[in-house]
Order: sequence, then C-alpha cells, then structure tokens
Amino acid sequence: MDETGTREALRERSAAGWIDLVDFEHPSIPEANVTYPAPGSTYVLDTREHRLRLVNHATPITADHGIGTRTWSPAAVDIALLEQTADRPPRAMVRLRNASALIQLLREASIAASAPPFSQSELKVHVKRVLRISPNVVQRAVNGSLLREPSYDFATIEGDLFGEELLNAAQPRYLYTPATTPGLFG
Repeated sequence: MDETGTREALRERSAAGWIDLVDFEHPSIPEANVTYPAPGSTYVLDTREHRLRLVNHATPITADHGIGTRTWSPAAVDIALLEQTADRPPRAMVRLRNASALIQLLREASIAASAPPFSQSELKVHVKRVLRISPNVVQRAVNGSLLREPSYDFATIEGDLFGEELLNAAQPRYLYTPATTPGLFG
C-alpha cells in the first residue's frame, strides 16, 4: 500500500472509498463483442486478453496498471478476502449478484476448466483493491486465484477462490539425476 492507501485504511470513516477491480480469466472468454445488459443501457465489456473485467461500482472505471488502459464494467460483485488459518490454505470468496446475462459465459468457462487437461485451462480470478480517487494505484492485489466448483443460481454466481497448489503439484520423475545435478552425486 502506498501512503494514501495506508492513511485511508487506518481512518475510521474514509471519504475516498475502496473499490475492487475483478478479472475473470479463461481462454474460452471471447476477446470482443461481449455485452452486459444493465437497467437502461448496455455495456460492451472489455474482454481483451480473454479477461472479463468487472467492478463493484455504479459507473465504469478506467485504469492503467502497466498493460495499457482497461475498462472495468459495473456489476454487483462482492469479494471477501479471508484470513489464513492453520487447517486450510488462504482463500477468498467471490459472489456475482444480478448476473443472469453473465452466468452462461462463466458457466461455459468453468465447464471448460473442469475438462482435461485441468491445469491448462483453469478459471482464474484476479482482484485489485484500489481507492476510488486513484484507480491507477493498486493498493492490494490477489492475482491468479482459481475459481473452483462455483455454484449458480438464477441470477447469482458464487464460489471460493484458492491459490495454486504447490505442495501437491506433480513433479518430474527424474528431477535429481547425476546429469541434471552433478553436485549432489559427487
């Protein structure tokens, strides 16, 4: 966090306001022509790099985080960043309300993510917490979380976000051999 973010986080009441920029990333998300109906208007979503960009704010937010200017469209998205406990890895929860138009798109992405090979196409969620007064400065980020087993209702998508599993990841069979690491076998 920068100085402004720290100051706003420590205030009892903050006038600046925090917003969450949420990206859903999957190769099956089309790169263009995705619209999201809202009351009275239709937003054309910025889905470059196969990312669906949403923000928990009433108006679209445009920001530049080093990859060029991107636009996050307004949606009723809730992010709960949970603490790490001794009996489970750190995780977070995402809930997308009033999302009947986006359910089909995200359901197809999660079905494609559950098809083999799993690690090639998992549905990833990137969350950036920024101040409303300075959306170009990321105060906190949770990048590359995996959305696993999302539940779908008529107009709600909800699921837990998990970090990549490092301890259970498959290892090459001959990771340490005399040819690859001669110092261990000398």
